[in-house]
Amino acid sequence: MTKVARWIEIAIGLFFLVSAAAKAIDMDAFAVQISAYNVVKDADAVRASAWIALLAEMVLGGALMAGFRARGVPHLASGAMILVYSSLIAYAWGYHGLTDCGCLGAWITMSPAQSLAKNVVLLVALAFAWFGGFRGAAPVALSRKMGIAAAAAAEIAIVGLAIGGLFTRGAVPNRFADTAPADGSRPFAQFVFEADGQHFDLGKGEFLVAFLNSTCEHCRASVPALNRLIETPGLPPMIALMMGDADEFADFQAQTSPLFSGHRIESLTFMEFIGTVPPRLSYIRDGVGVQHWDWEDVVPEAEIVARFVPVKK
Repeated sequence: MTKVARWIEIAIGLFFLVSAAAKAIDMDAFAVQISAYNVVKDADAVRASAWIALLAEMVLGGALMAGFRARGVPHLASGAMILVYSSLIAYAWGYHGLTDCGCLGAWITMSPAQSLAKNVVLLVALAFAWFGGFRGAAPVALSRKMGIAAAAAAEIAIVGLAIGGLFTRGAVPNRFADTAPADGSRPFAQFVFEADGQHFDLGKGEFLVAFLNSTCEHCRASVPALNRLIETPGLPPMIALMMGDADEFADFQAQTSPLFSGHRIESLTFMEFIGTVPPRLSYIRDGVGVQHWDWEDVVPEAEIVARFVPVKK
């Protein structure tokens, strides 16, 4: 039983390290997935949460692979981590319609149901590894040596992936030079920019602001209805705040032909202004959000928007 428990420890540790590596490839994308849980929305707090999650998986995965029992602390800590993650997944799934738990980073999609089932298996395996491991002698020497070597190599690789991601995307997150610091009481006032030869200051006046993801098919499908909406006489001008890189943004513009201007903003800033997933349309006045609409199929009609917007004759 001790030998079997040891190999189960190695398997669980390897899974944690693979999960950490998948996250380290693109930490910004993982942070966006965390923000979709609607537990933490502040960009800096979300980013810190992403790094804490990565480090927790690295430390516990390495400890399990290397066979560091420490009176069962790695097993208990791993179990606690899995239970916390499961609670967050269940909450976000039940209350915010979470569709991808982000457990394996942005590269492998895993539904909440799949992730919760996976966590049950991990907890059972952890319990067996703990029970079997402490019934007999110390781990088999060869297994432990192999585990230590593999864990060390994996940790180095994960750190390399994370550092590489920082260098390729910039060690300091892209704040976009024409975006001012956020005003807590007037959150839209931070957006001052030039787009399509026009100057926009969302801290002054009235706007309809569409939050769209450049790669979201649902967002793309909404553009014709948004085009019709802005043709309604008397409604405020519309601007889209977009998530996505420059190429994705250009492709969005070319494929959808929006009649409104668009401006890219940082992904985590974008996530602060929406629920779980875009699209969202907000009516704002002098930098303050007055009303917003989220939709799955149909963009809100002009008469619905006009109920909250003082239409100018």
